[in-house]
Amino acid sequence: NNSIIVSLPVIAFDALLPNQRLQGSTTDPTFCNFLRSMGLGGSFVMTSVNTRQRKIRRFGVVAKIELVDVEGDDIHEVGVDIDNGDGKNDAATSSKYDDDEEEFSLGGLLSFPTAVTFSIVGARRCEILGPVNGMQSRIGRWRRGYDPDGEESRLGWGDERFVDRVEELTLQPPEFGVSNKNSEPLTRQSTDVTEWTNNQILIIDESSEDIHATTSAIGNATHTILPLITQWLSLASNPQTYDNTNVVASTRRKSGEPGLVVNPTALLKKVQEELGPMPPPERPTALAVWGAGLLNP
Repeated sequence: NNSIIVSLPVIAFDALLPNQRLQGSTTDPTFCNFLRSMGLGGSFVMTSVNTRQRKIRRFGVVAKIELVDVEGDDIHEVGVDIDNGDGKNDAATSSKYDDDEEEFSLGGLLSFPTAVTFSIVGARRCEILGPVNGMQSRIGRWRRGYDPDGEESRLGWGDERFVDRVEELTLQPPEFGVSNKNSEPLTRQSTDVTEWTNNQILIIDESSEDIHATTSAIGNATHTILPLITQWLSLASNPQTYDNTNVVASTRRKSGEPGLVVNPTALLKKVQEELGPMPPPERPTALAVWGAGLLNP
């Protein structure tokens, strides 16, 4: 088992899988600052919310930032004046980057991004470590309570409850990724909801996770699913499939009517290119994850 433990911040955002990409833009001030501070190539853990239990899923993916485009800066005065010798106090005209504050400084002015366009790609699957049952940990999540005006959901960091780790329902063997009941945060805790902290993260060793999945039942199932994937690809890439209005598609030109706003063949080709080659049946877990990414791009 070549699994390793690292220290990364965690955000409950979306159910991202390896090689899937999440692209968008945000005006959330905390998320803007987080993305710019992490920078191009920065990594964090992305997980999601189990809406039925209203708890955070402890399994997620290490996400890598591929694009950070700051679209604008909001300038704030911080009460710093400079005496230029003529009896007047003027703001400084020189520009620098303040490493301690992690924000751009224009003399007595501080600059914060007002919008950020981003692209995030899933890398390695992982587990957020903690007690097997009753786990709570400080992570990032969008909540209305993090908005000073209470009008909209904003990203903030605080204690969240996690889904209990039921060993028999995980894909890993019992000795894989055993949670540490005495797990402690690797960075100091903060009461500032805009300040992120790190969590202990177990990076799943994909090369060894299927060693225990060698039963004939699993082997038969993986070989059975291959022709079904081929059939699904044939149907999903054919524009005529969507002439049937009973086929669910979020990209229809108009709900309940034939036709899509995208070319399904081109879309699925792009998805397959991003996911990479389909894993062989001898790697059933990797095959299942690949199939999930294909069906839910």
